Amino acid sequence: FLDGFQYTADLPYLPDMARLEWLLHRAHYAPSADTVDAQALAAIPAEEIESATMDLAPTAQLFASEWDVVQLWLAHQDERSEEFPQQMRHTSYALVIRPKWKTAVVPQSAAAHSALSVLQQGATFGEALDEAFERDDAFDVAAHLKQWLEQGVFSAVKRPGEGEAK
Repeated sequence: FLDGFQYTADLPYLPDMARLEWLLHRAHYAPSADTVDAQALAAIPAEEIESATMDLAPTAQLFASEWDVVQLWLAHQDERSEEFPQQMRHTSYALVIRPKWKTAVVPQSAAAHSALSVLQQGATFGEALDEAFERDDAFDVAAHLKQWLEQGVFSAVKRPGEGEAK
């Protein structure tokens, strides 16, 4: 609706802000699911980890915009830690998540967003890492994986040739 609404034409980022708000709504009302923790991931042999797939939790939503709506949204929050963007024409990425009972918008790098997008499409962890390193050869796998596990981003990790493991 907002994409073609003439009265908001001078706010071209507004449709993406509405999309971000909708993802927050979806994450809030998504069904809860058990999530993968570091112990479950460590149970997969090192030689199989790149061939494993990881399902995103129902409460995890990916967001990307050609506008800096992530920083703008964060700047409008009560506990704001972000300043208002100086320039709106700046690509932004986020993970919308509900780790416990409260939804959150977590800014992501382009590489992290790409990795999660690849995993969301059912690709292997190795393919997700390839995509991340394609965007940023300094991508910190350990730091991102730690953050994602702490936030409960994954609902399942599947070893190659086996059923689901939690």
